Amino acid sequence: MDVSLKKTSSGKRPKKKRFQGNMYRKKSLSEKGIISFENVSPNKSSSAKKLPSAHKISEAYENVCVEFQGYRLIDISLLFSQIEKLLCCSVCYGKIKMSEKSTVGLFPTFQFTCRKCSIEKKLNSCKLIGIKKNIPKINRRSVLVMRYVGQGLSSLETFCFLMYLPNPVSQKAYDRINAKIANISEALSNASMKKAAAEEKIIDGTVNAVVVSGDGTWKTRGHTSLIGVCALIGADCGKVLDMEVVSSYCKGCDSDKGPKFGPKHSAFLAKHQNFLQKK
Repeated sequence: MDVSLKKTSSGKRPKKKRFQGNMYRKKSLSEKGIISFENVSPNKSSSAKKLPSAHKISEAYENVCVEFQGYRLIDISLLFSQIEKLLCCSVCYGKIKMSEKSTVGLFPTFQFTCRKCSIEKKLNSCKLIGIKKNIPKINRRSVLVMRYVGQGLSSLETFCFLMYLPNPVSQKAYDRINAKIANISEALSNASMKKAAAEEKIIDGTVNAVVVSGDGTWKTRGHTSLIGVCALIGADCGKVLDMEVVSSYCKGCDSDKGPKFGPKHSAFLAKHQNFLQKK
């Protein structure tokens, strides 16, 4: 005779146990006495509580990221295929799919999607700067680097094409970044020259009179360049105290194709006179 069918001491057979759910199903009783079971997230189990929380994981991730600085050229097809094998969803522990959502210049945005619960997470490939935190830092840095090496947007496009990188910024964005760099460079140079002038006064021991030397250069070699730079250098500190860029060519004047006389030309000169600089 089966042990489960044996009678108890009271002479009645024990009631057959019904399924009461498991750790992933929560039992609830309604007002009408109906028993229902609700699925519970695996993260609420006893085993999941022993694991580090998402907040602690994010803090650890931020601490690790501080140790890694700079940029790297990577093969995303190789990297993503390896990461997809190692990652899992923090909610349902499902497999993760990685994809490239959008690209703005050299700034791609990646997306992590859970294959099971379809949760999506966006990941930026570099820092966002600016007042609104919406400007990719890599785009500005790429334009700045091209200026440092004496090249422009065409050279940047050639480099990205040969290195199989995304297309760089457009001409409009390139001009906007150049204008921003010019404004910041001018502000920094003025602050540096003011500091050098104050240092020269302290070394020379005078208030309004310092000894300087002048030097100049041109944009291109030879004496045919239309753009030149003149600088004043402190005799004691050896730093630039003042500088001026002068030019005998003006693109605005060259764009005026009309006659060089009459009231229309006079109005143009009156409006454009502040931008003219002659050598």
